[in-house]
Amino acid sequence: MPPADSFNQFNRGHRRLKVEPRFFDDLVNGKKSFEVRLDDRNFKFGDILHLWEWGSSGLPGEGGFTGREVTRQINYILKGGRYGIEPASSSPIWRGFSLPLVAIW
Repeated sequence: MPPADSFNQFNRGHRRLKVEPRFFDDLVNGKKSFEVRLDDRNFKFGDILHLWEWGSSGLPGEGGFTGREVTRQINYILKGGRYGIEPASSSPIWRGFSLPLVAIW
């Protein structure tokens, strides 16, 4: 698996993101169809998010990708300034995304 920076650099419009196990199953089964993320990657409508389950054994320094992935596409971006999300003029900038299912791996 290439480092996240090289993956994002050479696959424009595709983003690889970590997801905690407690949220991952809800993404897979459709119970959770949104994400709220720091907009540090300049997310855009239509971007494909490769959401990788990031697990931990509970021991310090142990953990990593579990091998499970769900792919979602951004079809709506809630910009800041309302609904508890800070306005874009603040720092850091947070966004809410609606994410219909694309694929499960």
